[in-house]
Amino acid sequence: NTTAQSADMSLSNRIHAPSIQNYLPHLKKKPQALIPSLKIGKNKLGATIVVGIPTVKRSKESYLVKTLGSLFNSMSDEEKEITIVVVFIAEVTILHFSACYIFVLSSLLNDLLQRFSQYIASGLLEMIAPAADYYPDLTHLPLTLGDNIQRVRWRTKQNLDYAYLMMYVMNKGVYYVQLEDDVISAPNCISKMKNFAMKQRNQQWFVLLFSQLGFIGKLFRTENLVYMVNYMLMFHKDQPCDWLLDHILYSKVCSIDKSMRHCSLQKQKLSKRFRPSLFQHVGKHSSLAGKVQPLKDKSFRMGNLFVAHNNPPAKIKTTIKHHQSYSIEFAYNGKGMFWGIKPIKGDFIDIQLLKPVELRSICILSGNSEHPGDILNNAEVLVLQDGKEIKTENFVNIGKFNHGNFYHIFVKNNKMGKISSVKINILQNSMSWVIFRKVCYCMLVID
Repeated sequence: NTTAQSADMSLSNRIHAPSIQNYLPHLKKKPQALIPSLKIGKNKLGATIVVGIPTVKRSKESYLVKTLGSLFNSMSDEEKEITIVVVFIAEVTILHFSACYIFVLSSLLNDLLQRFSQYIASGLLEMIAPAADYYPDLTHLPLTLGDNIQRVRWRTKQNLDYAYLMMYVMNKGVYYVQLEDDVISAPNCISKMKNFAMKQRNQQWFVLLFSQLGFIGKLFRTENLVYMVNYMLMFHKDQPCDWLLDHILYSKVCSIDKSMRHCSLQKQKLSKRFRPSLFQHVGKHSSLAGKVQPLKDKSFRMGNLFVAHNNPPAKIKTTIKHHQSYSIEFAYNGKGMFWGIKPIKGDFIDIQLLKPVELRSICILSGNSEHPGDILNNAEVLVLQDGKEIKTENFVNIGKFNHGNFYHIFVKNNKMGKISSVKINILQNSMSWVIFRKVCYCMLVID
C-alpha cells in the first residue's frame, strides 16, 4: 500500500520537539506525575495578576499564615477581584503516602483551610501540591559551584518547584508575580504592580522587579513563563533560580564582544525596577536546614504601610509613656502613629471595646522608615471573650510579635465568639522606643 508506506515514512522523518521528559527522563514512565496530588480552589481564570507562593516545611518556624494575612490585608476588594493567589505546597515528605487524605492530618493545611476559607470560596486563593513522582532522584547530584550536597539538593528542588508552579499558572492570568512564604506586603501592592506593568506595555521588558531580594517580587508576563520554565528545567541541577534568570537576560541582550558595563545597561532595559520595594523579607530561618538569613530590603518603606482605618470604639489604658502627641489612641483611631518610650517588662496596652465585636483579624505593625529600629518584639497579644470577667486567667493568648509585627486571623465560625478586650503584654525590657504605625481590627459583626 503506497499510501500507508508514505505515511510511515512521514512519521519516521518527523522531527521531535524537546519536552519536559527530556529534562526529567523519569517522567517517561510516569506521565501521571504531572497531575497535582492536591488541588483546592475554584480554578479561577482570567486574572490580571497571579501571585505564586511556594512553601515548604521549615525546621524552626513557619511564616506562611503571616505572609498570606499580610497580602490579603494589603488588598482592596477591587484588587481581590483581579487576583489569584496560588500556594504551592512543595512538601514531598508527606506526599510519599499513598492517599492524599494524609493532608487532612497536616496542621498547616488545616490552618489554611480554616483561616482563609472565604478566600478559597471566592476563588482568590488556591492550593496545589505535586505528585511525589514529579521529582527525580535527588540523592546523587553533581556538586557544582562549590556547594555541598545539601545545598545542591535544596536549590535543585527549588528550581523544580518554581518550574512546576509556573507551568500551573501559565493560563490563569496576564501577569505572574512570585513571592516567598516569609514576606510582608505593602498596601495596594496589586494595583501598584498592575499600574507599573501597564506603563511598560509598549516597551520590551522580560521581568519587573518589586523587591531587591532573591526571587521575591519578580513579575513576568505569563506568556513569557515558558522561557523561565524551560531554562529552569534545563539547568535545574546546575545553578540557583535567580542566577538562571540573570543568564536568560544575558542570553537575550549581551554580546561577547562588548563590555560588561554595556551588558549590564542592556539587561536593565529588560528588567525594570520599581521603587520603593513592595515586599519585605521577614523570615529568619531559611527552608535550607540550618541556614539563618535575616535579609532585609532597604528600599522597602515601612512608613508606606500606614493606612487609615476604622476600629470599633474603645477605652484604652497603657503603662507605656508616649512621646509628644503620639499617643496609643492616635494610632488606634487611624490618625497617626504611637511612639512609646522604652517599654519595660510588665508594661501593657489594654484595649477595652465599648461594644464586644466578632473579629476576623488583628494587625499591629511597628517601626517606620525613619525609625526602623523602633519595633516591638518581646510582646504577646491576648483577647478576652465577651461575658468573661476581666481577670488574668480569663485572657486567651493568641500569639507573639514577630520581627516587629503581629498578625492574627481568627478561624471562621470560631468558638471564641465576640471579643470584649485585647491586651498587649511586654515580656522583656526594650532597648529602644517603639512605634506602632498601624493598629487595625477587621470585624465580622458589630451589634
